[in-house]
Amino acid sequence: MTSLWGCGFAGGMRTSRLQSTSDPAVVRMRSPGEIVSAAPILLGFTPADSLVLICLRDTRLGLTCRIDLADVTDDELISDVTAAVRRNGATSVILIAYGLDRALTEPALVRMRTVILKAGIKVKDDLSVVDGRWFHEGCTEARCCPSQGTPVSDHDEAPTTMALAAAKGGHLASREELVALVAPDRPLLRTAIAAALDAVDPAEVTDENVAADLTAILGWGDGQEPTPHQLARSMIACVLPEIRDTWYALVAPGMLLGTEERRSRLLERLCRAGAAAGDLSEDGFLKDPEARERILGRIRQWVRNLPDSVPGFLAGPLAVAATAHWCAGDGALARELVERAGALDAAPLSVLVTLQSALQHGVRPPEVGWLSDDIVKDRRRRRVA
Repeated sequence: MTSLWGCGFAGGMRTSRLQSTSDPAVVRMRSPGEIVSAAPILLGFTPADSLVLICLRDTRLGLTCRIDLADVTDDELISDVTAAVRRNGATSVILIAYGLDRALTEPALVRMRTVILKAGIKVKDDLSVVDGRWFHEGCTEARCCPSQGTPVSDHDEAPTTMALAAAKGGHLASREELVALVAPDRPLLRTAIAAALDAVDPAEVTDENVAADLTAILGWGDGQEPTPHQLARSMIACVLPEIRDTWYALVAPGMLLGTEERRSRLLERLCRAGAAAGDLSEDGFLKDPEARERILGRIRQWVRNLPDSVPGFLAGPLAVAATAHWCAGDGALARELVERAGALDAAPLSVLVTLQSALQHGVRPPEVGWLSDDIVKDRRRRRVA
């Protein structure tokens, strides 16, 4: 099944989705070659056999999504893509087709261009990328669009490309590398965690133990890796909605408003640990893009090590990880985590169902920016109290 990936939600390019105070970093792209170099950065990986749509709201970047090149003939899928583009408020779209031959890319571009135009949305550019070269299908001017194409690498070191890579954190070489970031890892550790699950007494899931487990997972403890027993206990704790809410408040604060007493106490304890470690501000939000990437990396490592053999306990951690990445603007990794959860033999959590629908339809993630006053005031009120 084709994936629709919402990864580039931005006006200009925002450097972080998990903080409320930084200004967006703005990167201006002025040529088709710069757009082609930017597409993998917006997606998070270099696509292959794909059609990529980059939405523009006037001159500002919006949704970036990808579908398999072979699925451009799927009427239902194309309808979903068009609805996502319209929902994103796009005034125009840039189409980029990646394939082995222009005989494959051109028909896909013509098909998608026709559908987008019928929807009343302009197509700014339609480009093919074949064998490391890009071709502008709507331009015949030899001086800017030679018949033999232009090397993609010509713009890889352009100031705009370098600035965008710095703002977004670069990209991976392929989708396979992306999948590997969330694929199960360290089989011996996973076996040890599965064995430890039988030894965990549910009565151990106390605020003190949960705080110790989460600080170890997030790297805010004494520098020691969490033990298999702690990792097993973290899975059991995630069965509880209030523990998942505590996770969301830490790594996806735009998802939550309001508090419960237990979550408030535990959250304050964790916020203090995160602030002492230098990752959180005094209000309990990730301080900068570097802190965000560190925490997202630790969350990925956490879920990679957890065994799929206990699906009822794995769904909660995967929901936390997927939500964190979606709220960070990384729809590609969020999608992979949701798909891993969907393969489990367990009833899906409602947040995973919601995320799957949001990703499929290109729904914009909640930004801390438009909730920041409420969230920050709530955190400060509880800290004072």
